[in-house]
Amino acid sequence: MPTGEYQRRRDKILAREHKNRDEGRLPYWNDRARSINWKAAKRYNVTEEVTGAQLMDLYQSTSACLYCGEDLLPKTTHFDHMTPLSKSGANTLDNLCVACGECNFIKNDMTAEQYIRYVEDTGEPEKAYDWVLIHRQELQIKIQEAQTKGVRENEFDVSDFF
Repeated sequence: MPTGEYQRRRDKILAREHKNRDEGRLPYWNDRARSINWKAAKRYNVTEEVTGAQLMDLYQSTSACLYCGEDLLPKTTHFDHMTPLSKSGANTLDNLCVACGECNFIKNDMTAEQYIRYVEDTGEPEKAYDWVLIHRQELQIKIQEAQTKGVRENEFDVSDFF
């Protein structure tokens, strides 16, 4: 195949992938689910899997960061395990939330309760501090629901963190 033809086909495929991402179409969410499932299986030997349709539904129902309230686009959305896989969290929809990149990176392998406590104690990240103070009760309910449904082995008691 001539180089020009190859480049045109490649550009067409990339344009389609970018359109899927920018418009939040199902093929984009399927790719995201595949990535999440691969990481869970490879790093933590977790067999539960989420689907692209589940991720798309989660994003459409709550397209703002759980921790700071920032409105997110499909391409800037992170999916965070509220109870990290490294701490026996499940790779299920009940344990996933929408997060912005900054909150997700700072949270790292903290549980959602530990992260909220960290934000309250340090005031970092600044954009999350006011949000946590205002929405503390809603966050606590969401976390408790996730803990009830989304923990593989070790149960965590929310009262230990609040």
